[in-house]
Amino acid sequence: MTFVSYAQNFEDVLLWRALKDVDQGFYVDLGAWSPIEDSVTAAFYAAGWHGVNVEPNPELFAELTSARSRDINLAVAMSDTEGATQLLLGNNTGLACIAESTQAHNEIRARAIDVPCTTLNNLVATYIPSNQPVHFLKIDIEGMEAAVVNHTNWANFQPWVIVIESTKPLSMIPNFDGWEPTLFTAGYQFVYTDGINRFYVAPAFTHLKKYFCHPPNYFDDFISHSTQLLQNSYTEVSNWATELELNVQIHRSKFTQPEEEITGLRTQIEQQQAEIQQQQAEIQQQQAEIQQHISVMAALKESTSWRITAPLRALVNRFKRNSQRL
Repeated sequence: MTFVSYAQNFEDVLLWRALKDVDQGFYVDLGAWSPIEDSVTAAFYAAGWHGVNVEPNPELFAELTSARSRDINLAVAMSDTEGATQLLLGNNTGLACIAESTQAHNEIRARAIDVPCTTLNNLVATYIPSNQPVHFLKIDIEGMEAAVVNHTNWANFQPWVIVIESTKPLSMIPNFDGWEPTLFTAGYQFVYTDGINRFYVAPAFTHLKKYFCHPPNYFDDFISHSTQLLQNSYTEVSNWATELELNVQIHRSKFTQPEEEITGLRTQIEQQQAEIQQQQAEIQQQQAEIQQHISVMAALKESTSWRITAPLRALVNRFKRNSQRL
């Protein structure tokens, strides 16, 4: 079955390649953003997975709450301390970051709101049962990666796979040197980079390394969500066109039926007209025969024999009348 990728850089294709055999897996998404658009977890949620989504932007959090009923959705910012912080929101909501982030700059600083903040240690202790394996952790928190990674107890919390944004926003400038050594110390092995994110596998799951040897490709049998939407739109238009053509044919048949009835009536009328013409011809022939008889009778009356026999015919007629009286 073709896999539908929602992630911005096909991160979910690689994760699915490695984890597709996991039934109803569990994820943690720090910086979840949208439940659909550019989401690393959307395909997994559609496949029956669930997990924890962290998104401090109130508008995006509302979308997550509406679309992800099986997930735990948290409207908090991630940091190395508990408390509150200021979230900077720009025109591009994907660039929202907290004020103390190393990524905070004038391009992002459009407006600020106060939000609670928490640590990954506290999130794990509060929302993830000790017997619940985390199959992958995604971290995209705009400059707070080092604060979170370097202050997490990886001995107690070891997701099978970790995906971390490793460049500065809207650039390919690396920023992972401040936190990658912590993962190496915890036993994680670097297995892949897509130019934006870096992928790591836990020491107990090094057998998954083989799934990250190649970038997403033809053999992963996937399409992007945007392509799926185009295909669905094309299918809808095709179905609409087919339905429209069917309706046209139906209406054409409705107009064709009366035409066929009219043609039948015209044929009947022509047949009746032919019969009338034949009857008229017969009547004319009979009239001609009658006229001929009249002419013969008139000629007979004018003849000498008719006049000579007139007294005899009168005597016969008188005899008939007398016989009728008797």
